[in-house]
Amino acid sequence: IYQTRDPAEAIGRLELAMVPGKVAVPGLEKIKASVVAWADDLVAKRNTQAYGQPYAPPAADGWIWGSNSQVLNNLQVIGSAYDLTGDAAYADAFLSGLDYLFGRNALNISYVTGYGTVYAKNQHSRMYANQVESELPNPPAGTVVFEDSIKGRIEGAGRASIQGDVRFCE
Repeated sequence: IYQTRDPAEAIGRLELAMVPGKVAVPGLEKIKASVVAWADDLVAKRNTQAYGQPYAPPAADGWIWGSNSQVLNNLQVIGSAYDLTGDAAYADAFLSGLDYLFGRNALNISYVTGYGTVYAKNQHSRMYANQVESELPNPPAGTVVFEDSIKGRIEGAGRASIQGDVRFCE
C-alpha cells in the first residue's frame, strides 16, 4: 500500500486494516499505521493542488491516462484513514476530492456522467461509443471519466493541454 507499486498489496493492506476485531491479524496496528501514513501523504499532496484533488502528478509526466481512477483510489485510502481515526481532516480531504470529480476542476465539468449541471457524456470507452456508431449505447449515469476520453482528447481528464474538439462536453 504505502510505498508499494503492487496493486494487490495495496488492496490487501486496506482490507486488513479495515478488518473488524473478530479476526486476529498479526501486525494489525502496524498495517493500520501504514494506511494512515499513506493518507497523510495524500492529504499533503491535496493541500498543494489548486482544485483540492488528492492526486499530484509527477512534474515530468503530467496528468496520466487514468488519473481520475487514481483520484478514486486515493479517496479510498483517505476514507479508510477517516474510518480508522475519526480525524475530520480526512473527511475534508475526501470531500474535496469528490468536489473535484463532480465539477470543481479546470474544465468545470463533472467527470461522472449524469451528475452535475455540466457533465461528461461521451467519454471514450471500449463498451460505449454512441458518438461514433448510433446503434451503440451512451455511457450510463454514474460512469466516471478515467482516461483521455472526452472527444478530441483531454489527457487524463484534468490535464492542462487540451487538444482537438471538446464539443462533446456540452
